[in-house]
Amino acid sequence: MALPALRRLAQAGPLVVAAPPWGASLYRELGVSVVDRARFSEVAAGSGLAVLFKPSFRAAWQARGARRRVGLPTDHRRLLLSQVVALRDEHRADSLLRVAAVALGEGVPGPARPAYPPQPGDDAGLPEDLPEDLVLLLPGTASAATVAWRGWAELARSLGARAVATGGPGDEEILGSLGCRVLPPPRLEALAALAVRATAVVGNDSGLPHLAAAARRGAGRPVSQVHVVYASTDPARTGPPETTAWPGPRPPCWPCYAKRCSIGAPCRDAAAGPLAAALARL
Repeated sequence: MALPALRRLAQAGPLVVAAPPWGASLYRELGVSVVDRARFSEVAAGSGLAVLFKPSFRAAWQARGARRRVGLPTDHRRLLLSQVVALRDEHRADSLLRVAAVALGEGVPGPARPAYPPQPGDDAGLPEDLPEDLVLLLPGTASAATVAWRGWAELARSLGARAVATGGPGDEEILGSLGCRVLPPPRLEALAALAVRATAVVGNDSGLPHLAAAARRGAGRPVSQVHVVYASTDPARTGPPETTAWPGPRPPCWPCYAKRCSIGAPCRDAAAGPLAAALARL
């Protein structure tokens, strides 16, 4: 979701991005320096400007050594920011683009539509025997259990040999429960190439479906064939733009961005049958 905002910052001058090693390749086209998030405090302390996309108190505290700290006043961190960007009822990608624009003192274009243009060699290392009508499953749950759909195994059974699943670090348990072909965690650029090749992609509202949508947009492939099954989160706030939404039940507490649920997360119980039927028609 931050790619449009990062692209704008990179055009304005030298940029250092703090990111986990597995995600570093996302920023290759921007010409930026990437450091591990463990070094964020150290890098921020020597910086004139820290642009805080991560909406947590911890991120603002780690950036306290920077002379300017720009971000949204989320997670009770307003006093740690030197420049507060007002919250609005909008998609988070648009909020991040506004944060970048405020940091640069510029106007805000919009809406944000993340794109991850494919590059030659991105598909290196992918298996050659993938099905022609591949449906790529991205059931990752590492971010929060409250976004994890309960219908993955049923969907995989209905798709049969078309279903191929993969994920990232932390997704091993859910991947092992699907009963379909599972690929080891690929390089992010290879995963993007796989999403472009697929007839359709299915995921939770989490990071990898966002990457799949950005890759298909960058390749000119239909973004609507990225299908996102929603549990606790709101498609209009955090879902990949222009994708197809499959919402679950919505209890009175929905939407919710908590990591845990005290009522059993009934929002995770979207029916698998309608989605399976839609994929069968492709």
